[in-house]
Amino acid sequence: MRFRHPSGDIASLVLVYRAYLKITKSGKKQQPENGLSNGTAAGKDHRLAKKTWCRDNFLNASRLATALKVRAQLKSIVHGSGLGHMRSCGEDLDSLTRAFFEVAFSDQVAVLASRADQEKSTLPYYDPLNAPKARRRQ
Repeated sequence: MRFRHPSGDIASLVLVYRAYLKITKSGKKQQPENGLSNGTAAGKDHRLAKKTWCRDNFLNASRLATALKVRAQLKSIVHGSGLGHMRSCGEDLDSLTRAFFEVAFSDQVAVLASRADQEKSTLPYYDPLNAPKARRRQ
């Protein structure tokens, strides 16, 4: 329950990512300035420490390394596209979770009115077996 967040799985995954990133950065501080630590004892110790940390937390080290690479690629794409300045959500993981669902499932989620609204709204019946095939976005 170390990485559990009340906002849900998305926020919990961010906590896992941040903890792994912290472990990764702490090892880079111990490396020599020339960056040639792959064959040194310090580099091996750091790799072993990351693997041990992952094993102790029941996480897959190679998947987390892939997550670091994917984030670096996405960051590069955002900077290259001129979308503007990237900023962290900080500790406000609720806003991150909301943003994720607004973007990822905006065409698949229905928002129901609260009882206080006193307005009745009905959702159309959706039969997945007889639904028209979805068009691909271009």
